Amino acid sequence: MPPLPTPVPATPTADPAPVVNTLEQGFFWGFIVAAPVILVVLWWMDVIRPSSLAGKGRSAGRHPAMVWLLCGVALWCVQMMAGSLVASLPANWLGPADSLQRLAMITLGAYLVAVPTGLALLYGLGAGATDMRLRGRDAPWGLLAFVLTVPLLVVTSIASVWAATQIAGSPPPQIAHTSLEKILAGLSSGDLWAYGLIVGVVVGAPLVEEALYRGLLQTSLVRLTARPYVSILIASGVFTAIHVTAVPPHGLAVIFVLSLALGVAYERGASLIVPVVMHAAFNAANVAMALLV
Repeated sequence: MPPLPTPVPATPTADPAPVVNTLEQGFFWGFIVAAPVILVVLWWMDVIRPSSLAGKGRSAGRHPAMVWLLCGVALWCVQMMAGSLVASLPANWLGPADSLQRLAMITLGAYLVAVPTGLALLYGLGAGATDMRLRGRDAPWGLLAFVLTVPLLVVTSIASVWAATQIAGSPPPQIAHTSLEKILAGLSSGDLWAYGLIVGVVVGAPLVEEALYRGLLQTSLVRLTARPYVSILIASGVFTAIHVTAVPPHGLAVIFVLSLALGVAYERGASLIVPVVMHAAFNAANVAMALLV
C-alpha cells in the first residue's frame, strides 16, 4: 500500500513544509497508536480470539474438504481458460500485444466468466446457507472491518518499507503493484481502457478472489483441520503467493496481513460480502492513493 497522501493547504504559505511535515507525523503516530489499540479492543470484545471463531463463526458446510478444494481448482481453471480464450481473439480486436486495451479486455473477459461461475459454485455447495450469499445488508460491516484494518495495513507497510530500505540501501518504489503502474500509465496518456482495468481491479478481482480463496479454499481447510485460524493462515499464504509476480517483496507483507483480516472477517462475519467489500475498498483506496502520489 502506498504511503497515505498528505493534504496541502489550498493557499500555500511562504513555507508549507512545516505544515506538511506536521500532518505526516500526525498520520504516522496516529496509525502507530491505533493499530495495537484496535487489536487489544477486538481481542477484549472476543472478536478475534481463536475461541470466538471456533465457537461463534460461520458454518463450514456439509460437503467434505476435497469437494470444496476441487471446486476452487475448477474456478481457477475457468478464470484462466476464459482469459486465454479472450487472448486468442484477433489482434485487430484486442490491439497490440503490450497495449492496455488488450490487458483490460483479457482481464474483464476472465472476470465476466469467473464471477458467475464462482457465485454459482458457492451457492450450490452452500445450498442457500447464509455465509455463501452476497447479502447487501452486510456491506456496512465490510466497510467497518476495512476501516479497522487500515491502521494494521499502514503499520505493516511502514515496517516493510523500512526493512526494504535497510536491505537495498534505497527506498522501494511507492507503486507496489504492476496493475497500478499500468493504470497510471494509461490515465496519464489518456487511454480510456485504464478505466476498464480499474473496474476489473475494484469489482472483478474482489468477487473472484474472495469466492476462490475465502469461500472455497478457506472453507475446504476449515473442513479438513477444524481450526479456523490455521485455515486462515494457510489460505493467506496461498493468497500472498499468487501475488508474487505482481507485487514486490515489501508489498507482500501488506497482502498477507490483508488476507488474514479478510479470513477472520469471513469466519467471524459469516457472510462472503464482508471480505468482498473489504477487498474492494482496499483496491479502490490503492488506486485513489496511486493517483495522488
